[in-house]
Amino acid sequence: MFDRLKNVMKGMLDKGVSKLETPEILAQMGETELENLLKQLKEATTEAITREKMVQKQLEKVQQELEQWMKRAAVAVSQDNDDIAKQCLAKKVELEATGKSLQVQLDEAKTSKDTLKERYAEIEEKLRDYRV
Repeated sequence: MFDRLKNVMKGMLDKGVSKLETPEILAQMGETELENLLKQLKEATTEAITREKMVQKQLEKVQQELEQWMKRAAVAVSQDNDDIAKQCLAKKVELEATGKSLQVQLDEAKTSKDTLKERYAEIEEKLRDYRV
């Protein structure tokens, strides 16, 4: 008996919901979903741009340090101080590895940013078309 009552109530509810699902309401729901997606993409794009700039600054700093260690190594060699020159060159090798790692991160950040920007433009275009 409860199953029959449950089925009757479910049928009535489905019928009521289908009456509420007018094209205008469905259009409004679609527009709201696109607006939410656009907002999320904007936030993600902003984060990607920030990350790219941060990695770019880190890479520039490493490159400056690398130049300093090269100069120090040259000075040490000119003063016949081989131990210091070896230490400077070891630091140079370490910084070069860090630089390569940062360059990979920078390339990934740029790719991510570009992809997000493209997706943002696509969704923005869909939203414009949707509103027309």
